[in-house]
Amino acid sequence: MGTIIKSSSIYMNGSTGSIGLAVRAAEDCIEKAGVDRHDISLIIYSGIYRDDNIVEPAIAPLIQKRLGINLDPVEQGSFDRLTFSFDVHNGPCGFLAASRVAQSSLMSGACRYALLVSADAHPSKRHNPDFPFSNVGSAVMLGYSEEPQRGFLEFHFRTSGNGRVGYVAKAEVKRFGTAGRECIAFEVEHDYHDELLEFTLDSVREFINSQNLDPADVDLLLTSQQFKSFGKLISSSIGMNGKSKVIDLFDEYGDPHTSSLGLGYNYAASNKLLKKDDRILFVASGAGLSSACALYVA
Repeated sequence: MGTIIKSSSIYMNGSTGSIGLAVRAAEDCIEKAGVDRHDISLIIYSGIYRDDNIVEPAIAPLIQKRLGINLDPVEQGSFDRLTFSFDVHNGPCGFLAASRVAQSSLMSGACRYALLVSADAHPSKRHNPDFPFSNVGSAVMLGYSEEPQRGFLEFHFRTSGNGRVGYVAKAEVKRFGTAGRECIAFEVEHDYHDELLEFTLDSVREFINSQNLDPADVDLLLTSQQFKSFGKLISSSIGMNGKSKVIDLFDEYGDPHTSSLGLGYNYAASNKLLKKDDRILFVASGAGLSSACALYVA
């Protein structure tokens, strides 16, 4: 018994802000899932780079409003179908953090379906060639399955705790003046990618050992996409077999940041790279340094 992915979708458009990207992906995801949108009890948004550098309110309720999901139970004449929406901030690891939260609600019976959405775009909502992340909106619909040993089985989260952050983004209103809501500044340590890969490998090995998992039994590896061949380096380092698939989309999409895992899963599902009972290893990492792993059975 576990939390399963019922559908997934992505949307890309260089001139659309993060909310627009997420809403378009979510609309398609809901349609693919074939569920009544008013049965969606939970909406979690995990994007980081937001329209106009919005801090409050949370983005998830704004997306809920655009989707028209259970906005006014009094007007609807029913309190039986309500939707709780909120944000999770954990960079590329946000999808797995949101999945873990959603799993608790689904397994308790408090939630029928959970919609996880993410997107990152320049705060100006316009294309900016210096923005380091791809403008990708991602949406994944989660549901509960009574089938044994199916869906998300285990999660593992880790933070370095050594004071090294590696990657920092700042919305410096004083520096940018009246244009502050449309600007953001990035600071990247010169060895960030090397340290991130090493930290991620340690985390993956820790997860594999804790689960007594043989890497050769993993059918598909989905990772964040900080640089080209990030996933392939992880695969070769942990000893996955030659038959395992590694989804590396950096050449085509660049770094989708918080949408990386949603994009990777959607690509695999859309291209029929998944079959029933496949074991999928989700791996994400980012600034912090932080990492997240999860084992999923299709």
